[in-house]
Amino acid sequence: MVLMRCLEQLQESLNMNNEQLTSKVRQILLRDWDPCGVGDNDALSDEYDRYIPAIVELLAKTSSSTAINEILAKFEQELGVSLPEQQREFTVRSLLAVLT
Repeated sequence: MVLMRCLEQLQESLNMNNEQLTSKVRQILLRDWDPCGVGDNDALSDEYDRYIPAIVELLAKTSSSTAINEILAKFEQELGVSLPEQQREFTVRSLLAVLT
C-alpha cells in the first residue's frame, strides 16, 4: 500500500513536471520563435502545440543546439516560412535554458 502511494506520487510529480515543461516550451515558441506571428493573439495560443511533443522529446534526449535548430528549421519549412537564423538561435538558447 505504501509502495503504491509512493508510485502514485512519483507519477503525479512527473506529470506536473511534464505539464510545466510543456507550458514553458509553448511560451517560448509563441514569444521567441513565432513564425506565423500569432504570439500576441490569445485565441491562437495553441498554434504551435503540435510541435511541442517533438521538442520536449528532443530536449529529453539531447542538449545539442544544432539538433534543436534543425527541428525548428524543419517546422518552419512545414509552415512555409523561414525565420532569420539569429531568431532561431535565440529560440534554441531559450529552450535549452528551460533545462537548467
